[in-house]
Amino acid sequence: MIYTELHRQGKLSSEEYAISVNHSQKICPYIYYGYFFWAQHVVPLMQKSERLSKFLLPIVQARYAHISGKRNFLGALTVYLGHPICFLIGKIIVTGK
Repeated sequence: MIYTELHRQGKLSSEEYAISVNHSQKICPYIYYGYFFWAQHVVPLMQKSERLSKFLLPIVQARYAHISGKRNFLGALTVYLGHPICFLIGKIIVTGK
């Protein structure tokens, strides 16, 4: 959702957007649901705040680079810290446990 909004705003290239969409189709459903849960609250804020969109852009681009094989610390954080957090949120949402 955040990738989509940044792409809609013209801040993210079509190539970056396409790779992110492809990658999101390969992750565990719990991770996807957890991400969707919190991102749906962030996107409306991004639509109102240029500052927030600009803040998130380097994080999203670092993630894009990391999943494209250009390993970096910030991108790794989105995977190795972000995925477990989203997994837990998604698991709670889906199973109630």
